[in-house]
Amino acid sequence: MNEGNDIMAFEGMDVDLAETQVRQLNSQAQSLHDLISQIDGTVATLEQAWVGKDATEFSQQWQGQHKVNLNNARQEIENMAVTTQRNITQQQDASNTL
Repeated sequence: MNEGNDIMAFEGMDVDLAETQVRQLNSQAQSLHDLISQIDGTVATLEQAWVGKDATEFSQQWQGQHKVNLNNARQEIENMAVTTQRNITQQQDASNTL
């Protein structure tokens, strides 16, 4: 028991909940991928309708900064899912040896 609490300390992993969260993370990473693709299409359409220095800067900002940042976020979310899945496997292995 925790000091003064009636709640028992829990250490380990609720594998079922963690697996649900892995699916959520993968879904969210896919949503970001889809969003990036949609914005790419929007920017491509704008490039046809908008010509000049401001248009070039706008497109360069998307390609060189915003898209990169979103792709980095997507990759980190995918990494979180992989790490969580690896920990699920380790937890299952540890539980099976008990």
